[in-house]
Amino acid sequence: MVATALAEAPLWIPEAQYRPRWELDTGRDGDPDNGVVSYVTHRARLGGSLSTQDVSFRFVLNDVRTFGEEADTRKDFSADGLDVPIAELDWRVTDRVSVQVGRMQRSIYNERLFAIANWRQPGRSFDGARVAWIGDAVTIEARGLLIREGDDVDFGTRDQVFQDEADGVLLFLTADIAADIAAGALQIRPLVFVNQDQALDLFRVTGGVTGFWETDRIRLEYDVYGQTGQTEDDRIRAGMAHVAATLTPALRGAPTIALWYDILSGDGDADDGVFSTFNTLYGANHKYYGTIDMVTFFVGGPRDGQGLHDPALKLGFAPAKRLTIKLDIHGFFAAAPIDDSFFAVETDASLGVALAERLKLYGGASLWLPADRSGNEGFVYTMLDARL
Repeated sequence: MVATALAEAPLWIPEAQYRPRWELDTGRDGDPDNGVVSYVTHRARLGGSLSTQDVSFRFVLNDVRTFGEEADTRKDFSADGLDVPIAELDWRVTDRVSVQVGRMQRSIYNERLFAIANWRQPGRSFDGARVAWIGDAVTIEARGLLIREGDDVDFGTRDQVFQDEADGVLLFLTADIAADIAAGALQIRPLVFVNQDQALDLFRVTGGVTGFWETDRIRLEYDVYGQTGQTEDDRIRAGMAHVAATLTPALRGAPTIALWYDILSGDGDADDGVFSTFNTLYGANHKYYGTIDMVTFFVGGPRDGQGLHDPALKLGFAPAKRLTIKLDIHGFFAAAPIDDSFFAVETDASLGVALAERLKLYGGASLWLPADRSGNEGFVYTMLDARL
């Protein structure tokens, strides 16, 4: 009886993270007159998982703030940097089926269209439910997420919710198919997203496939997506594609050489009744279009409707056991240019050092060289990441 009781006792697994980051920005966002800005932010997380054989619950508190934002902490009772990014109930229905409900931080595949925005100190959370079926060679997953509660909610002044029609929902279905072919590992990952936003009068379907084939020395990957749907005034017809080839020579330091190419459709005629600019949904755009966060955030892609051509060369090197160095070089061009088609060249360098088993140091620098010579821009950062 004692042994049975101990076996059924819930298991508590704590987790903690501390991640301070210093950033230096010079004349960013296309306005060189902004001047240089330097600041430090931190992410402090504390939580854990409580689990039995079939059910577990993960809860994480997140404190995000800028160093020095509280001039006098004696008078600060707000805790305005505190949030709950993860509160997730997980039920293992069978050996192959699991269900999650709550507030989740779970990405999809390579974060091209759906990411938790981990670079941002708060991260990105989604509220809803997830169902997954895990087979030997195929995994199928469905999620239903409430992006915005459109009803009139003001629990600070009343305990009643009033009906409104501004909900935003996102539904998607994905599959992950694995196989061995031609002496390599093949992954095929079809997916479809359906999102409706009543506040924007938007209905959009994004479908396509991503995947890769790799051996010990070669990796070939691709993304192909199309979008259709309707806005208040226009039909949606857009698409994007990505191809990449990575070579890992059998040399000391495990060097990698990769050639990438992305194309995002743009809208060359805003008055033709067709919206043809591809929207990257909730993707981690900085991972693909430069870490200085200019492209798709301030110019190109869905930002201004010009779309994007992005050829890139990516190099990696590990000169020591605990040291990794990376260098990315991008050329950015408009797919549907308004004026000149050439945006800029961007160079991104980064390194990672494993100081201890669960302590890593990161650093990086980026340089933006615009074609119109309106002013070069730079970005430098260092970040310490301790995970327990």
